[in-house]
Amino acid sequence: GYDGPCPPAFDARWHEYRFMVVALDAVAGFKPGFAYEELEAFLAGHALASCEWPGSYSLNAGLLA
Repeated sequence: GYDGPCPPAFDARWHEYRFMVVALDAVAGFKPGFAYEELEAFLAGHALASCEWPGSYSLNAGLLA
């Protein structure tokens, strides 16, 4: 499962994340270990719409102040 973003608490910088949701017109049947290029090719032919949510995150209390 996915645990979400979790940078180290002692890291003195913001971490940038980008979450994307894609609506597809077909089911992808990738096998474990597929290449990113395979995903890109599949999305190019089957993506109906997409939405992206960028964000910054840190566990460093000094950066949060």
